[in-house]
Amino acid sequence: KTLLVMLQTGMRAPMGLKIKGPTLESIEKFGVALEVALKNSDIPGLNVATVNADRTVGKPYLEIIPNRDEASRYGLNILDLHKTIQMAVGGHQVSNTVEGRERFAIRIRYMRDKRDSIEALQQTLINTPTGAAIPLSSVAKIRYVKGPQMIKSENTFLNGYVTFDKTADATQIDVVNRVLEHI
Repeated sequence: KTLLVMLQTGMRAPMGLKIKGPTLESIEKFGVALEVALKNSDIPGLNVATVNADRTVGKPYLEIIPNRDEASRYGLNILDLHKTIQMAVGGHQVSNTVEGRERFAIRIRYMRDKRDSIEALQQTLINTPTGAAIPLSSVAKIRYVKGPQMIKSENTFLNGYVTFDKTADATQIDVVNRVLEHI
């Protein structure tokens, strides 16, 4: 029964509040404030140790920003940059191998030490139409940015959750009604 409720609501907890907002940052800010308020409350039946707000922002993302003017000076376009970065970081499938009934893709990519830092990625070489090899840093800016861990939405609205549970002596409906009265 609990699993069915979790699948219907999207929450991975028996009870919770759904927060909708215009940006992930505003949803997280409100959710954390609500978490603090609920943890500091004395709502009968609420297990304050289980109150948890989604932390949506904070995962590091590698962002590669191409400089189109510089790339065009070397005769490159964005697709050339994309293919090189894809091959270096994610790998490129070059063939398949068949072992009995199983098939496996053969992928090539740069060794880990050539792709595990911004400094190493900046030295990734891109072949130009003239045959020259230039480093990626000469045609793109590479940096880490904070981004969402997961983007949740429902009916085109961004949302997040503040989840909680009840104590053994309380019923779910009583706890939900008390939490709603408190907020």
